[in-house]
Amino acid sequence: MRFVAYDPYTGDDPEEFRCYADEVSAERLVTVDEIRTQSVDVLTGILAEVTWAFWQSNAEHPAARLRRSVEQMMQ
Repeated sequence: MRFVAYDPYTGDDPEEFRCYADEVSAERLVTVDEIRTQSVDVLTGILAEVTWAFWQSNAEHPAARLRRSVEQMMQ
């Protein structure tokens, strides 16, 4: 499952986005104030936890790209 946009400069391999777990979940306790003031951080953190199971590359997890995607979706 691709969770960030394709990057033609790095040549993402679809195999880098394959999960082998039967179930993936994340849980985080946040306050309403945190959601209001840090919504991008909160959402990026939760999605990073979920997408970690799908990241099979030897490269570092693309958290910065994931954050940019969240920022674009929240606009």
